Amino acid sequence: MKVIFGWKTRTTGDGIITISERGKNGIGAVADLLENYLKKHRDSAGQPNAVLVKWVEDISKGCEKAIKSYGGELPDIPITSTKRRAEAKDSDSEASPIEKRRKLSSKFASLEILQSKKRSRNNDNNKPDSSEIINRLSIKYIDRNTSKSFFGCIAERCDWLQAQNALSTRILKHATAECKYLSSSDKEFASRCSAGEALGAKVVEVPKSAQSSLSKSGKNTASMMLDFTEVGKADWRKQLDFCIMKLICVCGLTPNMIDTDEWKEFHLVAMKGKLSATPSDTFENKYIPQEGARIHLETIKLLKKETNLTLTIDGGDTRAQDSVYTAHFTTPDRSTYFLRCYEGTDEHHTGLWVKDFAVESIDEIGRGHVSGMCCDSTGNTFKGRTETNKEVPTVMGLGDACHHLHNTTKDITNLEEFKPVISVLRSTIKHFSHSNYGARKLRKACADNGITEGLVKIGRTRFATHYSAAVSLDRCFPQIQSLLVDKKKDFAKIFIGQRSSMEFRLALVQYIKIIDPLARALWSLEAAQTNAADVYLFWLAIAAELKELFSLGESVTGIDDALVGKVIRIFNARYKAFIDNTPYDPYFTSFYLDPWFVNSDVLKVSGTIPAGGPTITISLPVTDDVPEANEVPFPAAYRRAKKALKSILRAEVEMYRSIGDGASIFLLIQQAGGSVQTVVQEFSPQLLAYSRKEYPFGDLMGSKSTLEWWRELLPHPKARVIAFLAVKMYSVLANSMPDERWGLKKTCLNTPLRNKQKVGTLANMIRIGDWYGTHMKPKKIQARPQVSFHDMSHLTSTSSNSSDESVDLCDAIDSDSEDDDVINEGSSQFFPNSFDLEELVLENEANLSATLLKQVIPKRKGDPSPLFVALAEPEVRPAAQPAVSSELGTENIDWEAI
Repeated sequence: MKVIFGWKTRTTGDGIITISERGKNGIGAVADLLENYLKKHRDSAGQPNAVLVKWVEDISKGCEKAIKSYGGELPDIPITSTKRRAEAKDSDSEASPIEKRRKLSSKFASLEILQSKKRSRNNDNNKPDSSEIINRLSIKYIDRNTSKSFFGCIAERCDWLQAQNALSTRILKHATAECKYLSSSDKEFASRCSAGEALGAKVVEVPKSAQSSLSKSGKNTASMMLDFTEVGKADWRKQLDFCIMKLICVCGLTPNMIDTDEWKEFHLVAMKGKLSATPSDTFENKYIPQEGARIHLETIKLLKKETNLTLTIDGGDTRAQDSVYTAHFTTPDRSTYFLRCYEGTDEHHTGLWVKDFAVESIDEIGRGHVSGMCCDSTGNTFKGRTETNKEVPTVMGLGDACHHLHNTTKDITNLEEFKPVISVLRSTIKHFSHSNYGARKLRKACADNGITEGLVKIGRTRFATHYSAAVSLDRCFPQIQSLLVDKKKDFAKIFIGQRSSMEFRLALVQYIKIIDPLARALWSLEAAQTNAADVYLFWLAIAAELKELFSLGESVTGIDDALVGKVIRIFNARYKAFIDNTPYDPYFTSFYLDPWFVNSDVLKVSGTIPAGGPTITISLPVTDDVPEANEVPFPAAYRRAKKALKSILRAEVEMYRSIGDGASIFLLIQQAGGSVQTVVQEFSPQLLAYSRKEYPFGDLMGSKSTLEWWRELLPHPKARVIAFLAVKMYSVLANSMPDERWGLKKTCLNTPLRNKQKVGTLANMIRIGDWYGTHMKPKKIQARPQVSFHDMSHLTSTSSNSSDESVDLCDAIDSDSEDDDVINEGSSQFFPNSFDLEELVLENEANLSATLLKQVIPKRKGDPSPLFVALAEPEVRPAAQPAVSSELGTENIDWEAI
């Protein structure tokens, strides 16, 4: 590093290091890294290490060069951000309110504060009027040149400014949906004021006058809601506008629709001229913001009644180039609630920024209510997740299983052996997507041969998109051959020549065979019920299928040893990065806590590895010896699970000592007589009893889910500690699909014709649509899914008949746009060549020959993929025996001795 950033930099080229970047905010990871080490490494005088400072200077110059080379404007950063913030804070503390705002924007240059009334602090029991709202949340200005009136936000860092007199509805919209700088107390005040005026709060309760008149007449509720003449025109309009608002938000319509002549005509006919149509401005500036604020408060109330919530976060942008981050919370029963959307276009989304965003979201609900956090693993989100776990140790940080499997398929797709195949794949789809005549001919040829699906496009945001496209090309291969015989396209030679077509199709089928288990597992793990144990089991199943495929040998599959070795290295590197390097080892540990698998042959070591056969390793870290481990069927698995569970229990105990009854373990400690020592002492005996399937862990699960099975053991004095930990682990969602689905809703609403939409409007419309379209509708009772037995025979065939991911040929797009992979989490070329295949010992960690692993991955996308079948009905459980209560333990806990 000293050479790269020192002598070499100044003796080659222009003396400035070349900076290249991949993905979004990639250089942010460098900033985070250097910031961290600059704090750690200082000299005797307390100054940062000189070499690190030199690196910062050289990298900064390289960044400036890169920005200029692309025609960008350099940001005005004359000093470090930390020093700049400190100086700005000192300067602002001495400046007057109007001077502070003039520094924010030139809009305040000619303005003077008209009045500065004492800010009222309204009693929560009293409903504030408009003047109180205006005085608390806004400042009035007057232009000294024109004498015109203005009003702006009370927050010092906010430059929001509006002309004319202050309106409480406009101020509340800004305070609840737009402002990022209001204090938490002012934000809460604004939300309360908006929520109280929301249509949803007013139409839920029927006026007492209507109730009394209806009770006398004997009319039922349905008649009451339809007979608007008895409740008055005002209530009639509220009910009608409430229905229109739900229609707009649930169906994703534009509010401007209700200003059209067609809507006014419909409204006139439907209302028979008794009510005029409410303009769209009322919905955009009043009804929707108010209802969004009410639902936000209702969401917080609901979430505060839950425990073991999972926080998921993700970033994105709008067509107006506003950068947004979203936060969702998912309950153990997999109901997902949209909590907040933060617009941070003018901020640097570093790892520490993501951590602050996550911690603020957690604190809004309460740290004792949250057990896990899941997001993808880009540079900033990975660090943000890691730092969040350090800030709140009881929140387990999980990477998104779907993104990681997608990147695994992408690493294999980028191998040199598959580049010719992918190139022809792209060219073929590009040709037929640009030729309507060719598309029609291909559609007819496929229909004549009983093929109902055409080619699949290579999308920018679809998981395993190259696999889906490859399957579709293999399915239509003979028909494309017949159409391209007389064509002079470059890629047509591949289809026309007998030898070239055979070689290409063999390589195509090899690619499909290798990617198939990863793609199928990925689609299964998108499910809302996915937990950490599912992720681990699917990785085992992928390894089992790859092992079986590679064991067939090159003579059967055509896959040579060199390609096998590369695939195995990619698999192992991705596995280690995702499974082994996650704090608390949640994937293996939750798998061990599934009663179906604790004594299954999946954990059984099969012995020595067959000589000369390919091996795929799933590493099991060596831990300190545990005396009782030899008393269980699988000692190594027991040691690994105990180490992780002990770390989780310790974090919970420390949280209890920090926040008391706000900790999630509080009820367990109360059950143990208020003794932390008792809880800790019960841990090892209960884990040992579970591992040996002893009472009270011997009951069969029957049709119950794993989470339900553990929940029933929560009050049992001989199972409560392990049950508490198991319920925590099985409650955590192991993918970040809630935020991916939010992004899809955002895309549907934020169309090119609506490219001026503000983030606050989008967030409120999605919030309202999600609330009334999902949470307020009766839930359907879903039957427990069964195991789907996977047929391995298609892996040795020459084509795939999967149809679920197929689309009509007219949907194919230009494959050139695929290069911008927005799902990419980082560089795919991080796999060291030091992985020696002869040193990979899979059977030391898991038995990939277990029959169960062949029953995991479904045959088709959308098929059931859960792993449990209903066995015999559980026997009658013996009555729980009361445990002897011990005295409160106040002494320090020796965690190493447990």
